[in-house]
This record gives sequence, structure tokens and C-alpha cells, in this order.
Amino acid sequence: MARIRNVFEIIELYGHDENFVPHVSEEFTPTTAPAGSRQKIDVLAERIQRGMPLWHPEDSTDSTDSKMEDKNLFKDVLFTFLFISTFVFTLLIVLKE
Repeated sequence: MARIRNVFEIIELYGHDENFVPHVSEEFTPTTAPAGSRQKIDVLAERIQRGMPLWHPEDSTDSTDSKMEDKNLFKDVLFTFLFISTFVFTLLIVLKE
């Protein structure tokens, strides 16, 4: 039987993941990617694909950088909303005349 590489393959084979044991090797290292960041999500996705445990005990739990990303995204969305609102308001005034 071929070696099961990740949790998806065992679910496909057995319909559940109860028998899956993650593979720990020298490649399983902690990440400094901030919690909730795109970087951290990419690291977790790669770990799953490689059959490794999802969480490393020494992974960073700091979310400071990801909170900054959220604030920047909020500013971008707010700016876009205000721009569109101003445009629509101006268009309504012009059409009314």
C-alpha cells in the first residue's frame, strides 16, 4: 500500500481522519508569521499538504502585524465607499437638474 501523504488522502480512502498520524521531520519548524496573517495561512496550508501537524508548539502567536493589515484594509474599504458615495451623490444631483 502506498504511503498516505496527508490527511486528505486518508479521508478519501477511509471516509474519516481518525487513523491519520501527522508526519514530523526536520522540515517541521516554527513560523514567525503573525497569527491570522496570509503568511500564516500559507504555512498552515503547506503543512497540511506535507502531512505535518498543523500547529508547531513554538509558532508565533503575535497578531500585531495582521491587525495592521486589517486596519489598512479597513481604510481602503472606507476610502472606496466614500469615493463611490460621493460619485453617486454627485450623479444624482446632476441628473436631478
